[in-house]
Amino acid sequence: EDEMDEGLDGLDMDARLPENPRLVKGELANGMRYVLIPNNTPRDRFTANLVVFAGSADEEDGELGLAHYLEHCVFLATEKYGTSKDMDALLSSLGCTPHADSNAA
Repeated sequence: EDEMDEGLDGLDMDARLPENPRLVKGELANGMRYVLIPNNTPRDRFTANLVVFAGSADEEDGELGLAHYLEHCVFLATEKYGTSKDMDALLSSLGCTPHADSNAA
């Protein structure tokens, strides 16, 4: 028996973990689903993850660059932070290094 398996006898390995009760889930009118969860650590920071279930490896010849373009749409400007300089200032104020800590992976 593998050492990693010791002590796991009797556990239901197919059991689902309970959902965090602090999750806020929803769906936008365009079908995009979102999940938000407040965090206190680290202080005055936020983390954003966008899961699109596709990326540059899924692009066809006529679609090359769409994944990279989406990265720019997310990190370069918003209605509140209208320019890339505004967004860079916001990210810097939150302890991020713009274009190093904000990228599509």
